[in-house]
Amino acid sequence: MPADAPSAGLSSGPDGTDVARAATVVSSLFDDPVNLSNVEKFRAIFSQISQGVLVKNLESEFLFCNESLARNLGIAAPDIAGKTDFDFFPRALAEHYRADDQRVIHSGERIEIEEPFIAEGRNRWIRTTKAPWRLPSGEIAGVVVVLSDITERKEAEQDLARKSWALKALSDGNKAMIYSDSEQSLVDGVCQAIVADGIYPLAWIGWKEHDAGQTVSIAAAAGPAIGYNEGLQISWGDNSLGHGPSGTAIRTGQIVLENDFDQSAAFHPWIKRAKSFHLGSSVAIPVRIEGNIAGVLTVYASVARTFSQSAIALFEEMASNIGYGIASRRTRNAYEQAITEQVLQAQKLEKALRDALMAISSTLEHRDPYTVGHEKSVADIAVRIGRHLGWDEHRLQGLYFAGIVHDLGKIQIPVEILTKPVKLTAAEYALIKTHPETGYEILKNIDFPWPIAEIVRQHHEYLDGSGYPRGLSGSQILEEARILTVADIFDSMSSARPYRAALGKDVAIDEIRRLSGTRLDSAVVDALLSVV
Repeated sequence: MPADAPSAGLSSGPDGTDVARAATVVSSLFDDPVNLSNVEKFRAIFSQISQGVLVKNLESEFLFCNESLARNLGIAAPDIAGKTDFDFFPRALAEHYRADDQRVIHSGERIEIEEPFIAEGRNRWIRTTKAPWRLPSGEIAGVVVVLSDITERKEAEQDLARKSWALKALSDGNKAMIYSDSEQSLVDGVCQAIVADGIYPLAWIGWKEHDAGQTVSIAAAAGPAIGYNEGLQISWGDNSLGHGPSGTAIRTGQIVLENDFDQSAAFHPWIKRAKSFHLGSSVAIPVRIEGNIAGVLTVYASVARTFSQSAIALFEEMASNIGYGIASRRTRNAYEQAITEQVLQAQKLEKALRDALMAISSTLEHRDPYTVGHEKSVADIAVRIGRHLGWDEHRLQGLYFAGIVHDLGKIQIPVEILTKPVKLTAAEYALIKTHPETGYEILKNIDFPWPIAEIVRQHHEYLDGSGYPRGLSGSQILEEARILTVADIFDSMSSARPYRAALGKDVAIDEIRRLSGTRLDSAVVDALLSVV
């Protein structure tokens, strides 16, 4: 798909109505799949939208497409006829696209898929919606395809997932350091923390031995590729088995990044074993205990060139914590100091999570200057309401974080709609109303200690069932979402928007009073009136 934001004219929404509309338009233009005399009329209708629109026949051959898709494929729209996916994409991807076409043609049902795509030479993510193209007789003549670019949302999801994994891995590793009852349970816990989310297939910790072969003995390991360690021979000495990443890290005291096993002569003794377990790269970090190198933490990835500097820094901190935790168990004073360090680390993790969510919120503010400070203001008001209602600090913290990202789903709304200085059209407003569900999709797989994704999803629901996106009512709506709804209305009405000046706090309070007990929770409204 093109790099510019999707227009509101034809967006592949959750209900698929737009692609169904496209199929209807195509059917009205072409009542004979062989007669293509109305191609120019087709292109004129779909030329002004940024989504790609493509029509294929029963054999998945391209009949015609709009200019947006032709531009992405690097071909003139009139030249598309007779081409297939195999002319533009790798064979495996083309076969996958063709199989989906045939599924639609044979079932007569619409499908919607999120999948990879190549646009203008770049790897992208798209939401592909396919619907049958029927002739007036009802016979299926082919398939209509509408493609919407979701790369920005996917990248936001991945970035947030990476941050969440790093925080969780470090937190779980530190918990192992504090709560483990032995050195063995400590190193076991750290390895489990690294591989828990499936990003890395293997992590192990080994100690250097002072035997004749200067061997490395594996003390703990975890991950689906743990079988790699069975019978593994590694040395930290200057010998044939000592120049791999783990041995070199121990011998030199330096972090060793092996970016590509296939290209490494030093890794040759283990390359066959690594391939059998689908391992492509590794990083080895020396573990120091009371200043002396005692062993190594080695983490593996499935493909080459995987480890970022931030990931290496995380592993370095974990290796440092391993050495510190082991040393802490050797004297009571050191152990008590470790508890203090854990408290400080917990505060750092909380700050890191807060900073990560604030960074996401800031991204939205850069796209819409009229809402600068809105997320934080809503979060602050929500916390004041919750505190007035007697909530504990842990619950208030979750409420604050939900407020900070409550409009995260607007990241997929085109900027020109967010900043439009006049009233939105029905189609544009319908697109705006998708943002709670989009925010939920981005956040739902993040392992927060609070139901943040569901709170975000519900912050436009009303007690009488008239809200969106799911029309929840009464007790179906979380208390946190009820508070966010009131705080959001108050701040939005009190502030200026592109299409109107600020209405002021008095007008906002009057409107909230009017809705109290019907759409809005009366206890929450009373709390708001007490704190603003």
